[in-house]
Amino acid sequence: MICNVFRPKRRINGRLHVGRLYRGRFKLDGEFKVTTLPLHTTDKQLASQKLLVVVRQREKELAGLTSRKPLREAAQSPLLAHLADFLADLRGRKRSESHIKHLETRIKRLFSECRWEHLRDVSADSFQLWRAQQKGFSPKTLHEYQNAASSLFVWMERNERLESNPLRRVGKVERKGHETVKRRSFTNEEMRRLLAEAGLYGLGYLAAVNTGLRRKELASVQWGDVHLEVDRPFILVRSATTKNRKANKIYLKSQLARMLQTIKPVAGAANELVFAGRIASMRKMHEHLKAAGIPVCNEQGCKVDFHALRMTYNMNLELAGASVQVRQELMRHSDPRLTTGPYTDTTRLETASLIEKLPDFLDEKMADTQLGTQTTGASSPAVAQAVTENGGKGNSEIIENTGDCPALSLPVTVCHAAHSNGVSGVRIPLSPPV
Repeated sequence: MICNVFRPKRRINGRLHVGRLYRGRFKLDGEFKVTTLPLHTTDKQLASQKLLVVVRQREKELAGLTSRKPLREAAQSPLLAHLADFLADLRGRKRSESHIKHLETRIKRLFSECRWEHLRDVSADSFQLWRAQQKGFSPKTLHEYQNAASSLFVWMERNERLESNPLRRVGKVERKGHETVKRRSFTNEEMRRLLAEAGLYGLGYLAAVNTGLRRKELASVQWGDVHLEVDRPFILVRSATTKNRKANKIYLKSQLARMLQTIKPVAGAANELVFAGRIASMRKMHEHLKAAGIPVCNEQGCKVDFHALRMTYNMNLELAGASVQVRQELMRHSDPRLTTGPYTDTTRLETASLIEKLPDFLDEKMADTQLGTQTTGASSPAVAQAVTENGGKGNSEIIENTGDCPALSLPVTVCHAAHSNGVSGVRIPLSPPV
């Protein structure tokens, strides 16, 4: 163990200079590095006492009896100071300003309504109580609040300001079946009517439904990104404009490529926006939907908006026979469950027609006779009916049921009149066989 105080010395122009203030040096058993720290005093005895306090605190930390110094300092700082450092780090990592603003708004609301001022105030119980009181929030919104708070605490844990995330074991809100907004895709007929009423904005709608690009991604497309002179025209989506920050090549349908060729400026700049003034706002889109006779929200509570064009793109790929892997690649999803889940409109799947394509296991004759004669309908009598017996002379005689008779007797076909005293057809036994 090393533990001593000293005044730093150094030579300047051959002369030895000794510092005024004392410094401490220590290394405990089990440590591999010598720690040096300033003590800010000219008194050797006071410096020794200060160093002894630091050494004892360090020994408690190594024994697990107290938290480390960064954790102690973080516990004393207000949560708003930690939040400011967290947001500054996000900006330094080039995260989008809208994402940072959303995080700041949600986390500050939690601080205020949960009464979190310092780390000691944060608990899973207080968050769960706050969440239970939010009657006006959808499950998706509650999920986003939990994610926002957890992102701050995970960052603090990573930067040694917190031992562990206090919300780590808090369960997620069940979202399936509780969606407040359900989106549906456009049918082909609805798209035709919408484009007929859109006017100048029709190109924006057509580009969205044929590329799957989101509104902001579409608005960021420049003429330098559009390549129409190649055999298979495409748009090169830059990583700075995409949601997942990955560049991608989006192939264009020939009809859309021809329309873009007609509006391309002859001497336009490469950074000029392609769809400037051609992407409708939600208010303008509602006007187009009303003019086209398309309800924003149908009887099932499913709505259409601009993002529904991306869902329509996925459904048209599905109906065209594209596999899940191909659709996931074209939709630029990281998880195939996104492609087959929220972006799939099950009402447009060809389910009824596929049922009729199932193989037939019986021919028409067997279906009309064998299965038909063994079907018991709701109007079938509870007891066996009498059988009309036809004799050889053409007269008929009713054979009555006598004795005990089962509720449903099995029919027996009599093939030879000689063995049945002239009775032909179906004969119902009057009593079960012995």
